[in-house]
Amino acid sequence: MSALLDIIAAGIIGAVLMLMVLTATDNAVQTFVNNNIDAITQLNLSTTTAIIQNDLRRVGYGIPESQQGNILQIAETHRVKYLVMLNSADSIPDTISYTIFTLDTLPILDTFIVRFGVRRDVSPSNASSSSTVVGVTSNSTAFRYLNQIGGVTAVRSSIRMVEVTLIEVNPSVYMSREMLVAGTKEERMVEAEKVMKESFWRQTRVISKNLRR
Repeated sequence: MSALLDIIAAGIIGAVLMLMVLTATDNAVQTFVNNNIDAITQLNLSTTTAIIQNDLRRVGYGIPESQQGNILQIAETHRVKYLVMLNSADSIPDTISYTIFTLDTLPILDTFIVRFGVRRDVSPSNASSSSTVVGVTSNSTAFRYLNQIGGVTAVRSSIRMVEVTLIEVNPSVYMSREMLVAGTKEERMVEAEKVMKESFWRQTRVISKNLRR
């Protein structure tokens, strides 16, 4: 009888130890995978913002004083289009535009997450237009427009600065068993949001250096 109890006790202890090892392994895998995904997300956002930063530096560049009021061609929360001189030997203005559009919808637990693409369109006066998707964001409205004192304005003639905000979230995170079996839909999403880290970027640029005067 004593031997049987010892065997049962050893089995229980072994099961507990095995469960602890599996839990620790699962937590280690979750941490590694999610940290790696977070690093990839930040790298992708860095690549996107480097392209946008380069273009924002040239908003209104080379545009003559007589056309200053037309630098911004389109000023919407999901799209901006502006004039710039890409070729110093050409006196005809070129245009660059950025558009936020619905890219895809990915399922996550009991719901889904919508991802938006960031499309860059360049229309040189002396060449064919080009269109490229330069990144992904989780916010559908990325552009705000500010007046001379930094207040938000929708009046195009009053706009002096363009503010761009991108937030990227990678939903391909590793879900632990606790997340998958959490009681309610809301509780499962709370657990998922704990591991879906946001990468955030914002920059504000003056429309034209000439407007600093």
